[in-house]
Amino acid sequence: MPNPRGTNGYKVTPAPDTVIWPLVEQFVAEGYTNPEIITKLKDYYDTEHYFWTAGVNELWCFDQHNKWRRFQLFFHVGIEPFSGYVLWLKVWWTNHNPCLICRWYCDIVERLGEMPLITQSDPGTKNNGIANGHTLLQHMQDPALDKTLQHSFKGSHRNIKPETFWGQLRRQWSPGFESLIDWGVKEGLYNADDPLQRLVFHYVFIPWIQQELDCFVDRFNRTKPQYNSHKLLPHGCPIDIFNQPEKFESRDFVVKIHPPYLTEVRNKYAPPDYHVFNLVPPAFALQARAISDAANYPPICCNNVWDIYVHLLEQFQNQPNNTEFQAMLAKSAISDNAEDLDFMPVIPLPPHWQGRPVVGGTPHNVACYSSDEAETDFEYEWTDDLDGTWD
Repeated sequence: MPNPRGTNGYKVTPAPDTVIWPLVEQFVAEGYTNPEIITKLKDYYDTEHYFWTAGVNELWCFDQHNKWRRFQLFFHVGIEPFSGYVLWLKVWWTNHNPCLICRWYCDIVERLGEMPLITQSDPGTKNNGIANGHTLLQHMQDPALDKTLQHSFKGSHRNIKPETFWGQLRRQWSPGFESLIDWGVKEGLYNADDPLQRLVFHYVFIPWIQQELDCFVDRFNRTKPQYNSHKLLPHGCPIDIFNQPEKFESRDFVVKIHPPYLTEVRNKYAPPDYHVFNLVPPAFALQARAISDAANYPPICCNNVWDIYVHLLEQFQNQPNNTEFQAMLAKSAISDNAEDLDFMPVIPLPPHWQGRPVVGGTPHNVACYSSDEAETDFEYEWTDDLDGTWD
């Protein structure tokens, strides 16, 4: 069961410092004298870890973020790693459904009218939707590729760019919004274990948070990172590198898509009528919309979001007992407890070969990203003089 306090329903009593500190000191002391530990540390820190990419749209990376699980809010991001351009940043009541993630991929491909050569993500069935959808698109457009999976699964923290982005989001965007939601939880306004409260919370908060994320992404993509002399990738605003790679002595490996093929992929791996695409159950949405229209709520902002949530929740709580409505809440609770992990098998094909040559590539077109640069390379300190304020 989700628990807003993050304790999973159990009260955990921490051990006293008098017990913990001697163990910590012993562990550290043994680490300095243990040859095996020292050797592993030297091997790790003396080795440069590179993330290779040949140019714009050679690769798209995806990753999920579960730090707000206690609120039952989950994030997902898609990034073009050569430019650092954020393709999408989504918040939803799940990020583990392969059909949902495939839909986000199809949406951006439809908007851009193009797709990358390869897609990449962490291992896990939740990413099989993108793996299957992108592979099918590539196979339909180029039958010569039908012997391999056009997706790369990277484990052991090797999906570098999205992991770096989550650190930036946590520092630059999350603190204020997290404090605001935490306040409501501590005041007893929201309990993620309560089906009705959770549905009202999702109905009110998710669209508003998504708007704020869209603003953050727009600013992020249009802001030039602080200069870093160790960076091998082009320096500039991500959106400029993404849209005009030739100005940065780079190449664009984009693949133009045939719209009917994309429609076929959607229908197969992300059918439009699938329930995971609903913010809340349709019956609940109808009632919530009617209440909202009658109350004439103002545009949601950080100053009134909890007031709107409380008023909408009270309207639902004051309704006469409705058997169908209670059944809908019970069904919602069962679905949430199962975490809605819809299984989708990946296409049974040999994995994409990582040592592939890039057709038409030349040395100056190939750049790499070192994981050792994670704390300095993409520390997005706002260096552009832009009008307006940024909270």
